[in-house]
Amino acid sequence: MVRTVADAERVVALLGKVPDSVHHAWDTEVSHIDVKTQGPVGNGRVICASFYCGPEYDFGAGPRVWVDNLGEAEGVLNVFADFLKDPTKKKAFHNVSFDRHVLYNHGIDVLGLSADTMHMARMWTTSRSKAGGYGLESLSADLLGHRKVPMKERFAVPKLKKDGTPGKDTLLPPVDEIQLDPAMRAEWIDYSTYDAEATWRLREVLADKLRERPWAQGLSMLDFYERYIVPFAVVLTDMEREGIRVDVKEHLPRAQMLAEEERATATEEFLQWAEQYMPEARRMNTGSDPQKAHFLFAPCVKAKGRTPRARDAARKRTLAKFGIRRPEAGHHPRADPERNEGVLTWEDWREWVDPEGSMFGDNGEWEDDDAWPPLRPFKVENTEGVIEEGRPRAKKQRDLWVPGLGLEPVEYTAGGWPAASAAVLRSVAGDPTADPPQYGTAYQHFGGGEPGHKACSALHSLVTVGAIDTMLSNFILPLQTMADENLRVHCSLNLNTDTGRLSARRPNLQNQPALEKDRYQIRKAFCAAPGNKLVIADYGQLELRVLAHMARCKSMIDAFASGGDFHSRTAMGMYDYIRDALENGDCLLEWDDSQGARPKPLLKNQFASERRKAKVLNFSIAYGKTPIGLSQDWGVSLDEAKDTLEKWYSDRPEVRQWQEQVLDIARSTGATRTLMGRYRDLPEITSPNRGLRGHAERAAINTPIQGGAADVVMMAMLKIAQDKRLAEMGYKLILQIHDEVILEGPEEHAEEAMSCLVEDMEHPFAKPLLVDLIADAAIANTWYEGK
Repeated sequence: MVRTVADAERVVALLGKVPDSVHHAWDTEVSHIDVKTQGPVGNGRVICASFYCGPEYDFGAGPRVWVDNLGEAEGVLNVFADFLKDPTKKKAFHNVSFDRHVLYNHGIDVLGLSADTMHMARMWTTSRSKAGGYGLESLSADLLGHRKVPMKERFAVPKLKKDGTPGKDTLLPPVDEIQLDPAMRAEWIDYSTYDAEATWRLREVLADKLRERPWAQGLSMLDFYERYIVPFAVVLTDMEREGIRVDVKEHLPRAQMLAEEERATATEEFLQWAEQYMPEARRMNTGSDPQKAHFLFAPCVKAKGRTPRARDAARKRTLAKFGIRRPEAGHHPRADPERNEGVLTWEDWREWVDPEGSMFGDNGEWEDDDAWPPLRPFKVENTEGVIEEGRPRAKKQRDLWVPGLGLEPVEYTAGGWPAASAAVLRSVAGDPTADPPQYGTAYQHFGGGEPGHKACSALHSLVTVGAIDTMLSNFILPLQTMADENLRVHCSLNLNTDTGRLSARRPNLQNQPALEKDRYQIRKAFCAAPGNKLVIADYGQLELRVLAHMARCKSMIDAFASGGDFHSRTAMGMYDYIRDALENGDCLLEWDDSQGARPKPLLKNQFASERRKAKVLNFSIAYGKTPIGLSQDWGVSLDEAKDTLEKWYSDRPEVRQWQEQVLDIARSTGATRTLMGRYRDLPEITSPNRGLRGHAERAAINTPIQGGAADVVMMAMLKIAQDKRLAEMGYKLILQIHDEVILEGPEEHAEEAMSCLVEDMEHPFAKPLLVDLIADAAIANTWYEGK
């Protein structure tokens, strides 16, 4: 136990005698941070730290060392700063992103990373995502036989009742209180130091497992991990620390005001229409999927456990029984003034919907668990303060009776009930604002004509409400609260996907809306600091280029070498009549507008439908899409989808051969591999369950492509991070989204920085691919300008 500066100096001296080849596993315990809502950059204080570098090293009280940094011991941790900053001393963590940031909050920039056991475990196997996971608790139990007991299990105390006696419920005291409590001190030290010991032992076990898995040229996956993933983890934490500046003073507040105004307008448009069928529609929660699903699709039957034919037959019987009582515009029950004037009660509804008393049981309740009734109560806030009959005061909630309009369900949830997702609402509403209008299924349901148009328009407004809510909750509002004192946000970048693609959270900047859907231009909020510029580069058609290389597809390689519109070239290869039109001079594949007006239309305009199918196919093939999936996407017959797919493959036979080889290897080895040789385990590739097997087969084909693209981006980022000229000019990596990379640095060097960035991205490998990698770059003040 290290609690004084003198103790710390003695231990540091002993650490200096440990050989440089030894791995030192470190762990921290942190206060003043809510890990559910806050990232560790600038948040959290280390109250203690532990390290362990093997059972043979004794620091006076055994191999485990606990460093106090709370209360009178505050500052003791900084005695270890030089050791932690020393790049020659190997440090291992279970989550380097978190520990490196919280230590940096104390001015300690950890260098010399040798392992992150969470990353190592993912490199060893990707199949734990569904069983066990990658937390220290589960890994220590499964690989060490000594489970890390969670903090709540060890330190939770009974919650006191009002009379002061202990109750059954428990609560976890703040960690600093636990550490300062003499009664808990010994157990707390044991808990903290075991995290470090478990991390060290996991590194040893996982290193052996990675050594056993071959990589390439006689090397193992441990070699791959240490050569690429370890430095990449450092690059990611450096990017997280740097963050990106956001305009919280002007753009985001303006966007919020506009979004809230447009949301109110769209909500009003929907509610005015809904009131025709539900007089209390204004009490409805337009963000509640259950309420929306019942309003649109009840009465209906549960799909789970029924074949589609049996489901449809049961639905028809239900509608035949209740359809005549489905609400119609302007026809709905009226409140009984002798009950609560202006407030609809269950009795009002039942007397109107079920005058003969045939639908509901003797107790007045719906008794069929496999069907939704024609109306149903939902608990909503009693904002009006209505006092129910026989009660002295108003309840916090009261019932909202939602009738059903009886539309045919589009999709079903896992539980078998109609879904009301954004995609479902778009299918029901269509786009009545298009020219000409594109109506959804609601149009005919409400009789077409003006009633059908009004229904689709109202439901389209409901779609708009959901889209605005997403923009507000995911971007506009959180970005304003997450910015630090320097107006920068620091998202967490995680290596936790099966393909190797990065994910992001707090905030999830990977989930930016597409440009055409970015109605509030959120990317304009991400900007360069005064005197700086953003340099933004994006790979062009990266996954397709990876596919061309891995399949060694001559047609694709030639098309990329020729340049121009790749999807038009694909359509030309699929359809003979398009090729004939080009050869006859009826249309043009490309045209340089600087040469004046086009003498003939472009292929992408004259054969727009065929080009769209070619584009969809280009990406669908990479994702392992089947004819069934394509027929559903296009709304065509299975035979037509198969025929179109065959046209694509006929010009690219190498792709089909490669896919068959990949599947054969996956079935025989239980895994598929990316461009650089990373593994994705597919235990369900031989499952007797057709759905599980099909998913694994698509993953076997997709992972080499998506994972290969991730490999390319990783190598480019490593090269950028090691680019000495970029560092000299003051340019730093600040964000990576999909195939896009953003740097920030001084304005006067922007042009040269862009050249360096493009060079690094287009040549990430010592040995080039069979196709050129193309990066489009721009210099901008905001992310939006650079797109």
